[in-house]
Amino acid sequence: MAKHQLIVGYDTALEFWRETRATSSELQELEGEGRTYGRLPQTTTSIARRIIGLLGVEAPIDVVAPSSSARVKSPLVSPHSFAAPMTPRHLFRIDEDVAICRMPVVLVQLAHKTSLIDLARIAYEMAGTYGFGATGELVKGLRPLVDLGELKGYATSGRALRVRGATRACRALDLVVPNSNSPRETDVAIALMMPRSMGGFSLPGFVMNQHIKLSEHLEAIVGSDVLMPDFYWPNGKVIMEYESNQYHISPTAIGRDERRRRAFESEGYRVVRLMNDVLATNDSLNSFMTELAKTLGLRRRPASEAMLAKRRELRQELFGPVSGEVADWEREHPYRGVVM
Repeated sequence: MAKHQLIVGYDTALEFWRETRATSSELQELEGEGRTYGRLPQTTTSIARRIIGLLGVEAPIDVVAPSSSARVKSPLVSPHSFAAPMTPRHLFRIDEDVAICRMPVVLVQLAHKTSLIDLARIAYEMAGTYGFGATGELVKGLRPLVDLGELKGYATSGRALRVRGATRACRALDLVVPNSNSPRETDVAIALMMPRSMGGFSLPGFVMNQHIKLSEHLEAIVGSDVLMPDFYWPNGKVIMEYESNQYHISPTAIGRDERRRRAFESEGYRVVRLMNDVLATNDSLNSFMTELAKTLGLRRRPASEAMLAKRRELRQELFGPVSGEVADWEREHPYRGVVM
């Protein structure tokens, strides 16, 4: 690495990839930006100042080096040591002085200070079709930034090399399914993928937002030759549609959803509807997921009290706290059904 070459990583790199993706920028246009030939050697501070202007981020920026002895010093830089591989294929180069860590590297960098769920959320976002703009607004209809296999490959290699954070990154990536289309779909998917011992429902085997081809007859009724269910278990031909209050309560939306349901069922699929209010309480979510497990043909022991306690914590982290009134009701009227 050249004396004053800076490699941007950690939160600054994550902010860069989010902003670049949300604004639909062509990454190739960044190549050569700020390149100056025949100039005097640049100092760390001058390069950092140029990065701040180029990327539109605030100081201090996160900069990584392969060892503590190679860390740079500048009031505009927050230096980090990161001993994992950072070859040219792991970096996006801006010019001869500046490179940005790609997301497989960034995910491992963030792992040591990020919770398992938040790390999984970042991976879902980058392997999904939504993102967040500069002010945090939700942007949908994006292409996945990175392949889940590439994220897993780098984290697995880092774990073999005992890189800090790689093991947690691998655990988070075990919860990830590609092509989520919203933060709420992501949180539902995490609950489905999380092991029962950690409060989840352990109902893997699904794909998200994958095309299902319809017959010509149904195409004429539905108005489309394909449908994309939110969650689909191919082995059991089970579909789960998440129906939020924002997009599914108008008369038009209700009619559309009903046509979708009939189309799927006509093709031999079993359709389960996950309404938003199901996520609001522990009892309703437990009851729903128990019925989903039965629909999938799964038989297993009832959840232990320790599992249910973990599940209450997980539900709150993913979907928010229950109201005081609901909490009192659940304490006074415990769910009597079999909870899987």
